[in-house]
Amino acid sequence: MAKFISKVIFMKYTIRFVNICLISFTAILFVSCTSVNSINRSSLQLIPDEKLIELSNNEFERLKRNSNLSEDKERLTQIERVVNRLAPYVPMPSELIGEEWEFILIEDDDVINAFALPSAKVGVYTGLFKIAKSDADLAVVIGHEMGHVVAKHGGERMSQQMSHLAGVFCYLKRLKGIREKIVNVYLEYTAWVLL
Repeated sequence: MAKFISKVIFMKYTIRFVNICLISFTAILFVSCTSVNSINRSSLQLIPDEKLIELSNNEFERLKRNSNLSEDKERLTQIERVVNRLAPYVPMPSELIGEEWEFILIEDDDVINAFALPSAKVGVYTGLFKIAKSDADLAVVIGHEMGHVVAKHGGERMSQQMSHLAGVFCYLKRLKGIREKIVNVYLEYTAWVLL
């Protein structure tokens, strides 16, 4: 009988805990759901724009310091030409008004890709030029990356990851043994994002 009672009590507190977590997450999601005006859609943005831009600028500077940057004048000129032609048609998010698009060319012929950071920073890998033979080809890829900035996908992705971590934290909080490790990882990650 004592085992049964302890299981009932455990279930009662587990259900209460799960309900508190769900209510908390719902409140956070409700408050953090933001409208992206330039594309008329809503997105989850848990990280303030100023913080996201700061993190993005820091990451871009780190990339410039630690990456093997190409000095290929022809390709750099082509990227600049494409960015300058696209920029007037790409609505800059309100928090970036007055900012210019900045780009780097990373020397890595094995990577056929490009990326954009939330602070209007674009990175192109030299491997992309294996398939991007013209300005139009390059514009498709860079325009796509610029679209991620306009749609605030970077902040949305980080917010989703934070939500997932919080959910995992709440679930694992009930498990014994590894709880302290999970709590520490979660707190370190959250502190890094929010500080």
